[in-house]
Amino acid sequence: MDPYQSEQEEYLFEVNTTGLISHLKKSFEQTPNARYFYLDILKYQVKPCPGAKSCPLQVVTHWKCEPHSTGLKVEYKYNPAALSNMEPLVNVSFGVMVDAEVTEVQGKPQPTWNPQSKQASWNFPCVSQSSGDSGLGSLRAKFDVTNGPCHPSPVSVNFSCTDATLSGIEFELISCGYRVSLIKKQVIACKLTNKKVVIVMVFILLFYFLSFHVQHDFQVKLIPSLVMLVSDTTT
Repeated sequence: MDPYQSEQEEYLFEVNTTGLISHLKKSFEQTPNARYFYLDILKYQVKPCPGAKSCPLQVVTHWKCEPHSTGLKVEYKYNPAALSNMEPLVNVSFGVMVDAEVTEVQGKPQPTWNPQSKQASWNFPCVSQSSGDSGLGSLRAKFDVTNGPCHPSPVSVNFSCTDATLSGIEFELISCGYRVSLIKKQVIACKLTNKKVVIVMVFILLFYFLSFHVQHDFQVKLIPSLVMLVSDTTT
């Protein structure tokens, strides 16, 4: 990164194409019929806001553990303010383990119960501002157990979201020899519980290279959103 060309609102990175072209030639030799090549040009980290402000799906759990039954209520809320664009969350799944011998499961909606893993799960194709009560929803389950009381366990949540990021960062390619043909944004929750949040933001940039013999260097500009809900860090 050139500190003299970078300002607080923008970060400018210059890429030398010598190694890039060598990598492209190698990729082309391995897959000569490929239309595109995936390259890691830039990786960055973001610092989330305190609490659950940066979480696209906020989750609260309530447990009631008794000797012969266990009650669980999960309340969730779609939080579009955490995303750069108000995009729906898709392939949403909730899962919870019950550390007791379960004889019967009742729920609203009814969960899928796996006796081998002792896990109940709920799956929804989409959660958005227009689903449910403006993105609000709840899950209820009652587990009849023989060796209770059980212990409360974290509720895991998985989802993905396309065409949005948490930071609102945009990319701009500055070059006379290259152009960006596609930018794909995606937020993936690989593990989200009421205790821990792990969210991966993916930027897929597909560069269309006019020629492998172009020797011009190019620059990648990082442009944070003017209204940012997540503080970007350089570490």
